[in-house]
Amino acid sequence: MSMPYPPPPIQDKPSINDQMAYGIAVVFTALIAAPLGGKMMAAKETKEVPNALTQSRLLLTPLLLLSLYLGSIYRVFRWIALAIWILGCLSDLYDGRWSRRWGHVSDFGKYWDPVADKAFTIPTLLVFALLGMMPFALLITITVYLVLYICWWIIFTYREWRVTVLRNKFKAKYPKRSVAADNTGKYKTASIMIGGTTIILEAALGLTGTARLVVDIVNAILLGTATCFSLYSWLFIYERVYKLEDEDAS
Repeated sequence: MSMPYPPPPIQDKPSINDQMAYGIAVVFTALIAAPLGGKMMAAKETKEVPNALTQSRLLLTPLLLLSLYLGSIYRVFRWIALAIWILGCLSDLYDGRWSRRWGHVSDFGKYWDPVADKAFTIPTLLVFALLGMMPFALLITITVYLVLYICWWIIFTYREWRVTVLRNKFKAKYPKRSVAADNTGKYKTASIMIGGTTIILEAALGLTGTARLVVDIVNAILLGTATCFSLYSWLFIYERVYKLEDEDAS
C-alpha cells in the first residue's frame, strides 16, 4: 500500500558538541557582556556571538584592573583577577573559532579582535609592573625593576599603537581588503595570555623562594617570546608589506 504522503527529507542535524558549544557561547556572552544580552535571542541569525565575545574583553578590562589592585590588599581578589583574565583569554580563543565554524566571519570581527586584545593586555601589563608582579621583582632593586619594565612596556605599547595606525590607514584606503591579524600576531597574543595567567597565578599562590624563581623564568621566556613575535610582525609585516602594497597600488 502506497503512503499518502512522501516521507519528509532527512536533514543533517548539528552534532551535540556543536549544540553544546553554541549554548555555552550564548550563556557565557550573556553573563559577561550584559549590555548585549538583548541580542542573544537572535544570536545565530544576527551573528552576534563572536562579536559579543570580542567586545566582552573591553568590558572585562576595568574589572580585571580593579581586581588586580584590590589583590595587592586582599589576596582573594587575585583569584578573582585570575578568573577574569582566563575569561578574557577564552573569549579571544573562541570568538574566532566559533565565527569560522558557524560561518559568522565578518570585517567587524577581523578588525576589532586584535584591537580588543590590545585593550585587554596593554593596561594589564602596566599594572603587573606597577604592582611588582613581573618576573624577578624580588631579585633587583625597585628602581631598576620599574625602569626595566616600564621601558619594555613603552616599546611594546608603541608597537601596538603603530600597528593599529597602519591597519587603520590600510583599511581606509582599501575597505574591501582584510586586516585580520597575522599568525605572528596571534602567537604574540597567545604568549602574553599564557604568561599573564602564570603571573597572576604566581601572585595568587604567594610563591616565594625557588618556586617563584622557576615560575619567573617561565614568565620571562613567555614575555620574551611575545616581544620577539611583536617586533617581527611589526617591522617585517606591517611596516614593510602594507607599505609595499600601498606603493604598488600607487
